[in-house]
Amino acid sequence: MEVMAGSGVDQFVAERGGQLFVWTDAHRCCSGNITYLLTSTEARDAGAFTPFESAGFVVWFESGVRPPDELHLEIKGLRKKRVEAYWNGCAFKI
Repeated sequence: MEVMAGSGVDQFVAERGGQLFVWTDAHRCCSGNITYLLTSTEARDAGAFTPFESAGFVVWFESGVRPPDELHLEIKGLRKKRVEAYWNGCAFKI
């Protein structure tokens, strides 16, 4: 998995301990299943994670899920900044 971090992601994560946890969040709806990616700079209790090195920080990706070829990371939010993750550039897992 290649980590593609947008402007400011490395600094944002570094200021919060230098680790980013990424996991899937599956939803069901009338048109089928859709799986989003969620992130946190704090460790999660549920499940195991596999580390991936990135420029300036470590990405811990949910174990048991095939990682994307490219994990795109961007800073979002005006009042409360957060890291958004994209599966091969898409807002959901494909």
